[in-house]
Amino acid sequence: MATTIALVQTKGGVGKTTSAIYLACALIVLGFTVELWDTDMQGSATEWAEDAQEAGTPLPFPVEIVNIAKLKRLAGKSTKDFVIIDTPPGDPATIDAAIRAADVVIMPTEPAVMDLRRLVATNSNLPSDKARIALFTKVNEQTVALRDSLEFLEDSDLALFSTRIKHRQAFKTIPGEIPTDLMGYEEVAKELMEALS
Repeated sequence: MATTIALVQTKGGVGKTTSAIYLACALIVLGFTVELWDTDMQGSATEWAEDAQEAGTPLPFPVEIVNIAKLKRLAGKSTKDFVIIDTPPGDPATIDAAIRAADVVIMPTEPAVMDLRRLVATNSNLPSDKARIALFTKVNEQTVALRDSLEFLEDSDLALFSTRIKHRQAFKTIPGEIPTDLMGYEEVAKELMEALS
């Protein structure tokens, strides 16, 4: 039975789709089978997959457009090792359906006050028995914002990946290609496997 991972954050632009694609690639490298469900009406993951297909370098996993009804129908029925659900920002019904279908919720967030407030709000709305972990994205290790963010989360009970995804220009130019440099997501995948074992 597949382990289902939902990437959830009510704020847009924090790297949910990028994290979904890169994490899927990292799990493939580790030898697992993966499928990605795109529940975002913008269809960014689907567009990425289509562009890669047209370029003659298809992604090494299927990407399927999934609405709420299909999400409920497919939940728990995948034959893959992992299902990754890319969710939209600001669509509570779809986000809630993805959370219900998930075994684990990963919450990508930038280390910034507004993002952390959304992170805390998202975390507080998750069912208490739902496994969850936050992932810092677009990180510049030398900033006060990162230090303040780590201090902000210090007193919370929220789990945080020790791997932080650095801010890189390449993330803006890679969509439509198969990521070859996994830019830290291979370490995220390893941490995830340890957490699941």
